[in-house]
Amino acid sequence: MENEVLNNKWSAYDSAGKKYEAHFRGASGYINTLPDSWKVGLIEMGDRNMPNPYQFRIEGLSQIPKELTLVREVVNKRYTDPDWSVLME
Repeated sequence: MENEVLNNKWSAYDSAGKKYEAHFRGASGYINTLPDSWKVGLIEMGDRNMPNPYQFRIEGLSQIPKELTLVREVVNKRYTDPDWSVLME
């Protein structure tokens, strides 16, 4: 992943297109990052050998489908335009 793993919204879709809410648990870490910037490297989502392996909990999914698609939405966006404005009424 190229940006932080926090402030995400995850969804899962089965092969029929049904949408499920997905939540993650577990540990993640950084690989090949610079001391002052995590953006240069990668974010590793853990493995089974870690004390808290990364996993997804998918609400309402009663059986494992043949195909499952995970979709990640970043909900904590940063705007870098100093001249932005919002109309408040």
